[in-house]
Amino acid sequence: MKKASVACLISFIAFTIFFIIYFSRQIFSFRYDPVYYDNYYYHSQWNIPNSTRGISDGELYKFIGFRLASGENPFNINYEVPPFAKLLYGLAEKYFSNPYIISLALYFLSVIVFYLFSKKSLLTTLLFITTPFLATQIRETMLDLPLTFFLLTQCYFFTSFLTNKKIKNLILSGVFLGLATGTKIGVYTPFLIMICFLFFILDKSNIGQKIKNIFIYSFSTFSGYCFAYISYFVQHPNPIPWLKLHQKQLDFYLKPQSIVDHLAPLKEIFLHKFTVENISDWSPIIIIGSILLIPLLVFFIKTKKHQYLYLVLFCLVILLVNCFIPFFPRYLMPIIPIYILLISFTFKKHPSVIVLLILTNFIFLYQSMAIDKAEGHINAVSRFISTRNYPELYRSLNFNETINEDEFSTALEYFYNQTSTKQIEINITDIQQNYQNASAIFNLKYQTNYGPLNQKILFKFQKINNQWKTNWDWDYLWPNYSPGNKIYIANQRNIQSVDVFVIPQDMHDWSASLAQIEKITNQTISILDQTIKTVIPDKYPRYIGTLKKNITTLSIPGVSLKPSYKSAQIYFIKDNQKIFIFD
Repeated sequence: MKKASVACLISFIAFTIFFIIYFSRQIFSFRYDPVYYDNYYYHSQWNIPNSTRGISDGELYKFIGFRLASGENPFNINYEVPPFAKLLYGLAEKYFSNPYIISLALYFLSVIVFYLFSKKSLLTTLLFITTPFLATQIRETMLDLPLTFFLLTQCYFFTSFLTNKKIKNLILSGVFLGLATGTKIGVYTPFLIMICFLFFILDKSNIGQKIKNIFIYSFSTFSGYCFAYISYFVQHPNPIPWLKLHQKQLDFYLKPQSIVDHLAPLKEIFLHKFTVENISDWSPIIIIGSILLIPLLVFFIKTKKHQYLYLVLFCLVILLVNCFIPFFPRYLMPIIPIYILLISFTFKKHPSVIVLLILTNFIFLYQSMAIDKAEGHINAVSRFISTRNYPELYRSLNFNETINEDEFSTALEYFYNQTSTKQIEINITDIQQNYQNASAIFNLKYQTNYGPLNQKILFKFQKINNQWKTNWDWDYLWPNYSPGNKIYIANQRNIQSVDVFVIPQDMHDWSASLAQIEKITNQTISILDQTIKTVIPDKYPRYIGTLKKNITTLSIPGVSLKPSYKSAQIYFIKDNQKIFIFD
């Protein structure tokens, strides 16, 4: 290749990497907060079924990783998922307060391994780098990027072994397959091992060498898997309980599963529906690679190109296994690098095809990374306000003043408490957005003891460090209101009923508390449970129903009563003037 072409490709590779990092720059300002994540996890759906404070897989693995790095037994928490990648994230959190260091490192290591795998082809490596399926994972703490790296490296060393028969390559291939198995539940591993064994058996070496290869590969794979559980063995060196504890994983996955759509992977590949949310899950690489599999399988069998044959069989295993498990598009990620290698082999005499794919890839990469609609953030803020989810709301805001999380939560709760707000309903209209700024009309309806309060507020949003933030203004609560204002209540008239409030965190025995509350209200246990979980269970009182008229005494932990008046005057004083909320 001419020096000018090499320089051009290197420049494009450098530009693409800069582009990816620039539009992922929010990861550098992240700092792990153990107290927040403890609160997040223990109020999420993992501990409170149907909690509105749902935690995503990526956020869950941040929390679990930190616990593992702090000495937690991996079979005590999130045991159904092997621990190795979570531990790596956790170690980065413990020592650098940032798990994205691991995501970034694994991405660049994947690029290096792929470059070597492609026989140092800069053009093929550029195709790999521009594939959005992989590049977007820098901004995640999921298991798919670590799994892809370990399986890619396994393929690299195993095909190297098939080429040069060096035992070190066989050992390293097994170790990385073991690490992959210890990263995400090893549904692919038995089939990949059987394929490797098949290559050993069909090899022209003597029977002794075949047995030796099978033993070495089995032992190195098992060794890699054991190392993946290093967080366990550091605390519990005895391997016997470790082996027995795997029964927990088996029991979890042998439970009856929801109906599996066996054609889901093929539908995703060939009938992909493009939306803003899922565009990063697609690339033309996926379709072309899938179409080439069977023709290449036949070709490599005929030509006895064993290293490429293994890559085709590897892809078929990933595809077929995903036809029999609950499927998500990201599960296809491990085959993307292999697809690129197969495409590069197929069109090696037609580099213009690779160039065209690179340009097409970059269109999808740009859409995935540079275009970020504010609508998702706006809807999230609406949900945080309506469910009184103060921790996530606080972290989604941009303040023009210094205020800590407790002060912010206390200020909001004071306003809602003084106005006797039972429920907050929000309807969003008129979303406007340009590159760095956005706005939306929040039609707020506070359901209070004194009747509904309606407000139409213009919320403003700004993109800061590649993340959407809400420019917080206390007028969003009520025009001219600020936390320093005391809210006065006067002339309360005509008690209509007595409302029941509960502090969720004081419900130490959830079922018993619900049964007691059912007796004093007109609500069933299921409705009470749903009502409490509509807002974020926390240390503040939450409305759950109306007290029955014949109830005269009350002694339920966390439960309090508040009269509901037909009318009242509620106001605060600003610049020596009364500003009425209710008049």
